[in-house]
Amino acid sequence: MWARWPGTDQNGAYRVVAVGPATVMLDGSGVVHVNGEPIPQTDRDGLRYERWGNRDIPVIPGGPTQERTSVPDSHLFLLSDARPVGGDGRVHGVIGDGEVLGTLGFIHPL
Repeated sequence: MWARWPGTDQNGAYRVVAVGPATVMLDGSGVVHVNGEPIPQTDRDGLRYERWGNRDIPVIPGGPTQERTSVPDSHLFLLSDARPVGGDGRVHGVIGDGEVLGTLGFIHPL
C-alpha cells in the first residue's frame, strides 16, 4: 500500500502487517508477531521470506525491534520490506486508514 505518515512529508510503499483492532510486536530475531502469533519465516538462498497469505515474500531483516503495540480500530500498522532502512511503523507508529494514498497491485522480488 502507498501511505503517508501524519505530520511528516514522508510517504512510500509499505506492507500492511495489522489492521486494528490488533497487536503487533517484532522480537529480537526479527520475527513479526500479530495478535501473539508469529508470521512464519524461512531463510533460503541467502534471503529471508515471510509467509503472507499463500505467498512467501522476501524481506531484508534488521532495523529496530518493536515492543507490543496496540493498533486501534480504523488504524494500520505498516512495515517496509527493507527493514533496516524502512522508516515504517516502528518509527512513526500506527496510521489512520485515511492516510492510505493507494494500493499496489504487484509483488516485485528483491
